[in-house]
Amino acid sequence: PQELVGMIVEKAVNMAKMMNIPVVGLVENMAWYECPCCGQKLPVFGDSHVEEEATRLGIENFASLPINPRLAAACDHGMVEDQDVSAIWDFAQKL
Repeated sequence: PQELVGMIVEKAVNMAKMMNIPVVGLVENMAWYECPCCGQKLPVFGDSHVEEEATRLGIENFASLPINPRLAAACDHGMVEDQDVSAIWDFAQKL
């Protein structure tokens, strides 16, 4: 996450701990965009620091999800169940 996002995540984790709510793990959203022409992963918002953040906060990093226009369109049309969710499968199983 970017520095500001890291601060927001830290506040959320600390609030959850204060309220005795377990934090299961960290999922980085919009981590990259995959070029439809060549398949290259492009870090639109800069290099990820999710592993460092997860380690610093003492939580597990479960997944890094790309910006996916097809998923957004599927959600808009109520067809999210038809999408590939393999990137978050381990996280979903833990829940």
